[in-house]
Amino acid sequence: MGEWERVCERAVDRTKSKIQADIDEFLENNKELPSLADYLAENQGYLQNLWKQVWEQQVKTGFSNTFKRSYLEQKGMETAEMNRKALHQQFIHVIDDNSSFDAIQWIHSQYLNEEEKWKQRYISAQKRHQEKVERQEKARLERERQWKIQHLEEAILSEVSDIIESDWDSLYIRVRFEAARKLADEITPHAADESLIQNDIMNIISGVLLERLALSLRAQYKELYAEDMTVTALQDIATDELSELEWTFEEEMSEERTSDLLSLTALSLSLEEQQALYKQHKEEKEHRRVEALAEIERKMQEEKRIIADIFGREYDSSIDHHVEYHLHIGETNTGKTYQALERMKQAASGMYLAPLRLLALEVFEKLNEEGVPCDLKTGEEEKKIEGASKVSCTVEMFYEKDHYDVIVIDEAQMIADKDRGFSWYKAITRANANEVHIIGSRNIKGMLLHLLQGRISISRNTSGTFRLK
Repeated sequence: MGEWERVCERAVDRTKSKIQADIDEFLENNKELPSLADYLAENQGYLQNLWKQVWEQQVKTGFSNTFKRSYLEQKGMETAEMNRKALHQQFIHVIDDNSSFDAIQWIHSQYLNEEEKWKQRYISAQKRHQEKVERQEKARLERERQWKIQHLEEAILSEVSDIIESDWDSLYIRVRFEAARKLADEITPHAADESLIQNDIMNIISGVLLERLALSLRAQYKELYAEDMTVTALQDIATDELSELEWTFEEEMSEERTSDLLSLTALSLSLEEQQALYKQHKEEKEHRRVEALAEIERKMQEEKRIIADIFGREYDSSIDHHVEYHLHIGETNTGKTYQALERMKQAASGMYLAPLRLLALEVFEKLNEEGVPCDLKTGEEEKKIEGASKVSCTVEMFYEKDHYDVIVIDEAQMIADKDRGFSWYKAITRANANEVHIIGSRNIKGMLLHLLQGRISISRNTSGTFRLK
């Protein structure tokens, strides 16, 4: 089969396909079975022009350039100097329209005197139409449901925020009581562990808030999801609000005495009784806090005196008030170091201080692999990278005369180490930077807060670590 025949065949197939699609559309739009004559009468003009439209399209796109050149040369035209565009335009202009396809005649050959075949096509067309209508209706209902879900979640978030803002004390008192009951059920008083309370605090908060949530909102949720709202569902909807409250309550409860918490279980759930005992415990806690701060101040002054005696006034821990401190506190694998390094990568210059050569090397390799030029400086080796404005060091390599936009100090709990602690003390208190990001575990938070007093405020990030700046 030559190229001309192949193009003609494609044009005929394309025309037949368009006719069948047009018949199906016609049958779909008729609630009762129309006749073939009805279709032909309504679509005669379209059918008469259809072949011409399809053929012209095939002429434009169906022939190769080789065929076009051969065809024009057979017509006595010179094509050697023609570019592709000129060749195409000339071919369309001179090609003979010597092919034809009678659409109406073909329809007659398929359906004339074939009433059962015509009827079956009508039934199939109606079935497809009904399926399409059902899909559209299903999609519409799903869009409507998603819209309702979005507005319900916004309403739940608003109510949760209102409850937290307007009734914080009574909410904390209730959560405190539930935490105390769980603590009493799970452990003996001498084995009390703060982590047991912290592990359950989110579920307790969520359960209390779920009870306080308006019945109308819970009813809407059940209507949309065909099940009652659960603690887990509320946590999914109000993740940020509950995480912030969890952290706040954890901080508050971590300062409570285990004996005070366990004493709550002897009381009823009466809000008045719980409020009275909470007020008493709060006053006692404030008294303990004042005494503890005074003791910390005494120890810090003593440490300051000893450091001054050993190192002289050069290393006085007077914090540079032009430095913005960010304190990332949390457990391992909570994203603390990642967040701090991301900030350093964005800065014009930066220094990362690690406790070990291997950690410094790891950050050095990571940054360079990510396309951020970074030098390496440890007690054992030094590597210079062309164009680097960042450096990864062991903490002992810190030099306070060099200024950076961002300094990241890792494993800050090492400040309490009697042998190496002064290196962290020096880096934190003498950092020459616009921002200093300090990374450490929970147990060092109190010391760092005191060391940086007056220079920080508390917030919380999404990874579950503390961020102070």
